[in-house]
Parts: sequence; structure tokens; C-alpha cells
Amino acid sequence: MSRSRLLLATALAVGLASAASAAASVRDPMRPPGVAGSGAGAARTAAPAEPVLSALFVSAGRRVAVIDGLTYAEGDSRDGLTVEAILADRVRVRRGGALRELRLAPVGAPVKRAVRSATVPGEPAR
Repeated sequence: MSRSRLLLATALAVGLASAASAAASVRDPMRPPGVAGSGAGAARTAAPAEPVLSALFVSAGRRVAVIDGLTYAEGDSRDGLTVEAILADRVRVRRGGALRELRLAPVGAPVKRAVRSATVPGEPAR
């Protein structure tokens, strides 16, 4: 192989390696925050936050809890969180095999809200 072809092949290999490295560091604007990797099996980078109970509605025929901005009835399950029981002042939930009791957040405490629609880059989430 001639010297010029060897230099060209080396330059091409270095250029491709640089491009691959730069592409790996670019964040996908459509990927939700807290999700790493690519593909359907991407894992979350952080452990899920402790769920927050923000409201309870208990009547003779219905029991509903609002956890992280989403409504749950007894037996409902979402994102690995299962509501075991809704009581007058607390909710028993199971996540990852661990049973926890959630109590109402103090008045004025911040409440997490569920994301219902896509956000436009640069715009605050609603």
C-alpha cells in the first residue's frame, strides 16, 4: 500500500472515531429526563423517587388516592407501584416487593405532577 493511501486510511479512521465519540455525547431531545441509553430497554439512571400522597377521597362506595398527581383506586398498579389499601388517613402501597404507608403531604408541600403532554424545548413543563 502506498504511503499516501496509508495516510488517507489513517485519517479516515481517526475522523470516524471522532464522529462516533461526538455522536455518543449528543442528547436525544425526545428522550425523557432520567432515561439513559437507547432503545426500548433503556434503564433509568436514578432510582425512583419516594411516592407522594397528595389527596384522599373516601366515601361509602369509593376510595381514591392521588399519588404523584395520578389517581389510583385500590388494586391499581402503575410504574411498579401497586395500591394495596386506601384508608381514611393513609395509603398502603407496594413497590419492588416492599410495603410502605403513605400519609398526606403537609399543607404547602410541593406536589409532583404527572406529565400529560409533550413539552416544547425551551418551554417550561405544564
